[in-house]
Amino acid sequence: MFMNARTTRRPNTKPVIAIIAMMIILFDFIVTSLLLFDFMSRQMYHHKGAKTTVSLKIRQSVGVCIIMNNQEKNTYVRTQLLTTLLDMMKKEDFNSISISSLVAEAKVGRASFYRNYSTKEDILRDEAERLNKELELIRKDDNPYDVRLKLIRTLDFYKAHEDFYSTLFKSGQTEIIQDSIVNEEAISKDNSVVRAYISSAFSYLIYGWIIEWIKRGMKETSDEIIAMFESTKDR
Repeated sequence: MFMNARTTRRPNTKPVIAIIAMMIILFDFIVTSLLLFDFMSRQMYHHKGAKTTVSLKIRQSVGVCIIMNNQEKNTYVRTQLLTTLLDMMKKEDFNSISISSLVAEAKVGRASFYRNYSTKEDILRDEAERLNKELELIRKDDNPYDVRLKLIRTLDFYKAHEDFYSTLFKSGQTEIIQDSIVNEEAISKDNSVVRAYISSAFSYLIYGWIIEWIKRGMKETSDEIIAMFESTKDR
């Protein structure tokens, strides 16, 4: 007589894990898409009630709104993260802000965060770079040798974006401000040694002015700051 030997097999859990992972990704996509749709719907009307053109496009298909562009969704996610992070930085210590608390407050998925950034500092650097490009566009037709005009343009621009730069300063993120002003790569590529030294000195001068200006509440206008140094020079 032969006895039937029963062998115990371990259940294959890989398909289950893969399904759960896909469900998490799908859930994140749906939540972010719904939030984006809500955001765009709110932007469809101006504060006076008039309709305005929204850069984030919605296509209508058989009465259903379909968000078609991933880039538009990423723009929404980046805007939400930046606005929320700056708001949290005004209330909490920067180092105590976790990615989990940030995405929860911003109402975006954790996966959406990591699709755009690696750290919360990257959010601030991304905005600083965007503002730098905006400033370069303002100064593109200026005389490059007009130092006074360059100072006025820079100081006026920082004043116009006082909330962002002041929040960076108060949170100890002065390195981001320094990197925005002092372009080490551009200075090192300067053909002339003399010009490289002058560019470096000028960049750090502006950085020092702006940091002290922010520290004192940015009360003076750009003209007043320059007038102070011009009067000191004439003494």
